[in-house]
Amino acid sequence: MKKRIISVILTSALFAFPCLGYAAEYTDLDKSNECYEAASRLRDFGIMGGYEDGSFRPDKTITRAEVARLVTSALGKDKVSSASADSASGNAVTGKIYPDYIDQGFSDVPPTHWAYEYITYLVSNGTLEGYGDGTFRPENEITYSELAKILVDITGYSICAEQVGAYPNGYMMYANNLGITEGLHFINTDNVTRSHAAMMLNKAIDVPVMVISGYTYSHDIAVPIYEIKNGDGDDYQTLLTMFHDIYTVSVTPDND
Repeated sequence: MKKRIISVILTSALFAFPCLGYAAEYTDLDKSNECYEAASRLRDFGIMGGYEDGSFRPDKTITRAEVARLVTSALGKDKVSSASADSASGNAVTGKIYPDYIDQGFSDVPPTHWAYEYITYLVSNGTLEGYGDGTFRPENEITYSELAKILVDITGYSICAEQVGAYPNGYMMYANNLGITEGLHFINTDNVTRSHAAMMLNKAIDVPVMVISGYTYSHDIAVPIYEIKNGDGDDYQTLLTMFHDIYTVSVTPDND
């Protein structure tokens, strides 16, 4: 019998298998829940936590500030401990997560806001955007189309999404093409639940990323060359491999 083992952490010559039994158990999730695997996997990887009472709250909607924390963690800038929450009740990051980010001056995100550094970092690198009135609206619930745009962006496919309709349709198309929204049923303008946020992020971290691998020149103008890192070895990269040193492999044990 062949057995597929996924999400293997490779460290030196040792293999660790953090997701086979799921060390994380939430009081309000069991294996029958659609997001059980995604929530447990993300918690094991330090990307998404629950609440201090041990719950995950899968049906609770998720805010723009909370998504900023999750995405920052997915990009390897801030590890979430198994006991910390994804909201103001969790511990704020201490010290700048990225020393060169620029304060965006949002009137509703002062430096004392629990998600200030997450938001400032992601807006500085173009992943998130504020509003024309100088606000970020951190407590606004995020929609499916907004989350899809963020996840397509961090996997490198914004250039493709912009060419096929831009926001929101182009990004929703690419989120579907990349498998990020696979198995989910929703209206684009609906607010995302934590359950679906976990499932979408869990898919996104396994997507082979698109990167700029070089430049060609046309009339002295540099034109980037894009490459999808879906090959072998160094030619295969995902958010997990790039920022967490976590690899997904298939293992077929010998049949003795």
